[in-house]
Amino acid sequence: THVDGVYFWRATRFEFPQWLLAVMAYSNLWADDYVHQVQLVAYYHEKDLGEGAAGEFLYWRRDGERPEEANPKPGTAIGVDGTKTVHSTKVYFPDRKAPPVDKSRKNALVYDNSTDMWRVTSDDATIASYPTHELRCSLVFRARCFESEEALARYHDPEDKKRRTMSLDEVLQRLSTDYTSRTGRVLPSGRLELAVALMEEYITYPLNQDVLIPMNYCALAKLQPALAPLLEPICN
Repeated sequence: THVDGVYFWRATRFEFPQWLLAVMAYSNLWADDYVHQVQLVAYYHEKDLGEGAAGEFLYWRRDGERPEEANPKPGTAIGVDGTKTVHSTKVYFPDRKAPPVDKSRKNALVYDNSTDMWRVTSDDATIASYPTHELRCSLVFRARCFESEEALARYHDPEDKKRRTMSLDEVLQRLSTDYTSRTGRVLPSGRLELAVALMEEYITYPLNQDVLIPMNYCALAKLQPALAPLLEPICN
């Protein structure tokens, strides 16, 4: 579950980290500075494998509601502004267990023309294989939207960009003032603590409506190791 990379007239991912841009978007403090986007997720796989395969595209119109679903049929596309609409996908083939892939090894997806199969290899050893008709293939296209050719030219003008780009101090000062107004607390001074405080206050994602406890309770074992034995039966 996520939103895509946000662009503002005076702040982009080339000057600020993505998490801070997301905080800025959720804060609504720079709503007038937003660069609107359109996104298409186009599906071009060979075969629709039906409901059992799952993998549907999910999107939320409002927080607190169940997501709406779009079936990723071959030859179709889904249009959305992914910087404003929280979205996700269902797990593809949820009844299957994915092979363990160690990122420290040489991993590859290799096509075998003689069998029309795709082999997942790790250090040249095959750890899984899939027929082509089971692949879920998609292409994502994003474009920024401007009200006129003049606005587009101004956006890409390097001299104009130098003049309009905000400083990190300016952004943090405005967020700090708003954070204190909302919570009655002062932002912590440490970099990590400040980032966590901002994300916890501003970035909210929809909770799962289909489970009893819509939280990642398995992470409690990392925070409180004494709980690990109690959680082991349901988290492993």
